[in-house]
Amino acid sequence: MLKRSSKKVEVSTYEEPEFWVIKVSDNGIGMDTRTKQNLFTMFYRGSSIGKGSGLGLYVIKESLKRINGVITLDSELGRGTSF
Repeated sequence: MLKRSSKKVEVSTYEEPEFWVIKVSDNGIGMDTRTKQNLFTMFYRGSSIGKGSGLGLYVIKESLKRINGVITLDSELGRGTSF
């Protein structure tokens, strides 16, 4: 596992002609391909660390669908993650 000297989370927003973008990024451990493929599945937990139920990102994705929104994922092991 890659150790980071300082943890970082960044939140940014910007406006496109037809929509707003909210981007949340971290410099954490990132995700492997299997985790990325399943991350938005109901009850899927990408890690055994923590006490989550595996519903958070599923609920966000389904809620965004109802208002014609989308959530995307960009992650690489050892480099962090962006939504």
